[in-house]
Amino acid sequence: MTTPQTTPTAAANPAAPRAAGPLLALLGSEIGRVSHRLLFRILALLFLGGIVVVSVIAFFAHAKSSLAGVQVSPGAIAYAGSKPPYVAADLLAPVALSVLVGLSLLGFVMGASAGGADWSSRSMALQLLWEPRRFRLLLMKWLAVVIDVVLLGVVSLALALVLGTVTASLRGTWQGMDSGAWHDVLSWSLRGFVLTIIAVTLGYAISVLVRNTGASLGVAFVYFAIVESITEVVLNKYEPFRFLLGPNIGAWLSPGGVDFPGREQTAADGSMYSNVVHLSSIHGLTVLLLYALLVGLPAIWSFTRRDVA
Repeated sequence: MTTPQTTPTAAANPAAPRAAGPLLALLGSEIGRVSHRLLFRILALLFLGGIVVVSVIAFFAHAKSSLAGVQVSPGAIAYAGSKPPYVAADLLAPVALSVLVGLSLLGFVMGASAGGADWSSRSMALQLLWEPRRFRLLLMKWLAVVIDVVLLGVVSLALALVLGTVTASLRGTWQGMDSGAWHDVLSWSLRGFVLTIIAVTLGYAISVLVRNTGASLGVAFVYFAIVESITEVVLNKYEPFRFLLGPNIGAWLSPGGVDFPGREQTAADGSMYSNVVHLSSIHGLTVLLLYALLVGLPAIWSFTRRDVA
């Protein structure tokens, strides 16, 4: 009598990889994990609270009664009161940009913290048992931090603009708030969100490389406080600002780019002068993306090749 043969299954084969969950389920799980972290919630509340505090200060620093003024020169107005009015056309776009520049700093910290927490808690190895495809897991983890920070940015920007409109209505004027002014608000907001995504990417990629949150923040401090300063002094004649993060962040955030003094040159009469070097917004964005690639690609290689235990 012959015994029936059974077909071996993947579960019976210890060498077979375990089935991974759906992509959206993995992303949703990571988004929830990041948003429920205590550090994220504390930083989010502090950030939103800071916006409210600054908006309240701005509210009481302006006065609608000051609108009675006389023009003393082209483009300049002298107001009768001691407090200037809140001019929405002049202030809403800078408010939007300021909020998102602050968000980019928070995004770098959150990216570094999210990556470092995976290593310090030793959860990375456990997650690979459920999702063995390392690149896919890393991509979802990065995307989850980006989504959480961008959603926080949307809420923060909406809060700042709503408080700004209240201040403009009660303590200022909407004069000049035309389609061009609203275009500036939208343009500067988009630039800020792009900078935020790049900042999150840099923070997360560095933490994947060094596997520690504190070390990631230390790398950023050393770069901006020491490396850029020394580079600008030692390599001044080579105009290093063309390839440094700080100047190119400014170039990207400025719609028309920014001008920097170039290398010193000698005129025909023997006097010294500096030519003006213009960094366009496209140049600034290109350099920022190159930095993201220079850090991101080694981080991907490291995660997919190195031992994660």
